[in-house]
Order: sequence, then C-alpha cells, then structure tokens
Amino acid sequence: MRVLVTGATGFVGRAVVRRLLLAGHQPVALVHQRTAPFPGSVPVIIGSVLDQDVLDEAAARVDAVCHLAATTRGRESLADPLRYFRVNVDGTLNVLEALAKADTPAPRIVFTSTCLVYGEPAHQPISEAVVPQPTSPYGQAKLAAEWAVAAHARTGAAGATIIRTFNAAGAVGGSPTPTRPASSRGPSRWPPAGRMSCSSTAMARWSASTYTSMTWPPRSLPRLMRVPLASAAPTTSAAG
Repeated sequence: MRVLVTGATGFVGRAVVRRLLLAGHQPVALVHQRTAPFPGSVPVIIGSVLDQDVLDEAAARVDAVCHLAATTRGRESLADPLRYFRVNVDGTLNVLEALAKADTPAPRIVFTSTCLVYGEPAHQPISEAVVPQPTSPYGQAKLAAEWAVAAHARTGAAGATIIRTFNAAGAVGGSPTPTRPASSRGPSRWPPAGRMSCSSTAMARWSASTYTSMTWPPRSLPRLMRVPLASAAPTTSAAG
C-alpha cells in the first residue's frame, strides 16, 4: 500500500514512516524541509500542506494518508491564533481536497488530533464521553479539523480514523530528537533501532491500546489499511 505521510520529519512522522516500511508498505514523505535522512526507497516531496498543487501531486496515486503535519504549541497559539487555524484547519481541508481528486476510489486518512480538544475537564481520566471544550486556538483548530474529516468520511468518500494523542514518548534511531542531523548523534541506521510511542507505542505499532480514537469503518488502523469502506456511519472506540 502506498501511504502519504505529512509531517514525516517530525517525531511521530519518522516513527510512522519506519513502521510502514517494516510492514511492507510504501511510504511517501511530505516534508516542509528536509532535515532528517530517509532511506532511498522512500520518495520525499518537499512542500507545505498549505500548497494545494503540491498536495494534489503527492496524493494523486496513494491509497491512504497519515496526516501528521501541524503547528502544535498550545501556549504559542494564544499569541498567534490565525497561524494555527491556517495550518491546522486549512491544511487539513487541503489534504481532504487532494484525496477527493485522487485516483483511489475510497482512500483512507489517519488524522492526528490532540487531547487539548478536551480543554480542562473536571474529572480524570478523560474518556470519549467528555464533551470537547478546547481553551486554546490550537485545540479549537484541531477540533474544527476533526469535524471536517468526520463530515468528509460520512459522505462515503473516504475511510477515516481520528486519533487524539496525549503524550508521545520514546526514541527513533536511538535519539529522542530524530530531526537532528545524523552526524550530530553518531552513525545512522535504517530502520532505526530505537522505539517510539504515543503513550505506549500506540501509533507507531498501529495499536489501539493507549490512545483515544474515533474511527469511520474500519475500526482499527491495520484494518484501515486494507479493508474496503463498509459504510459511512461513524463508530467510536476508546482505550485505556
């Protein structure tokens, strides 16, 4: 399967590219700037999710998209809200538009949202029953992008999984900062020997064990990559 990964040089993006390769898929990396090495078998497209022409070309022949590119600092978003809405909402709309134009009949999208859509809930732990009440422009923009992905999926045009990540922890290639040049941290290997997690290797291992997710058929990430779209009705699943 050919999978476009936006934000591929980020902490999560590098781990996702690695896992896709190990699973026998063909990742295509969309990066804002090339700051980290990729193996020769990974096509790299340099561009922004705000550039519709670049996205149209990148998504033209893919089966799925892992949309990870985003601006992600909640406190910074208070000082620069327009930038956060532009990148996180407009960028997501551009990805959906590119998928709608692609040759794939029913492409899949995995969209990474954030726990900040919940704001500051009164009770812990947070479950999917909690009504989102984001308090920062970052959380608000991500929630708006979720709504766009969900609305597009309900038309039957795409399968979609929305992941509300909490804390990502671990290492890629033995380094907690995988975007640093390999020369600054010693010899580089591929696939990286290190391990990365969204809480507990959830996203990188295509597991549904430790993140909150809302899925339009199918329910799990491995099935998202290979099962035909069954219906447009959304389902939800929560984990630990």
